[in-house]
Amino acid sequence: MADFCDRCSVEMFGSEMEPDFDVVKIGESLEEGYYRSGLLCEGCGIYAVSKQNGRIMVAIYDEKEIGSDEPNWIDYKIHISIWL
Repeated sequence: MADFCDRCSVEMFGSEMEPDFDVVKIGESLEEGYYRSGLLCEGCGIYAVSKQNGRIMVAIYDEKEIGSDEPNWIDYKIHISIWL
């Protein structure tokens, strides 16, 4: 079954459906410099969430990253502005 983050869940199914994971809640719960992986939003491609320099960062699935040792982190605020 497909999983969706809090933003994509609302956009695709409305506010009555619970998201599979909440990016902000995960980011706020992390200690500085740590990340949580094992996620995959089928809408926008988020697969990890981290906290870096007090900002919530997300790693987005990108075919160019296949085989790379490091995820490409992007500020969550920038990510959601792209999807508006």
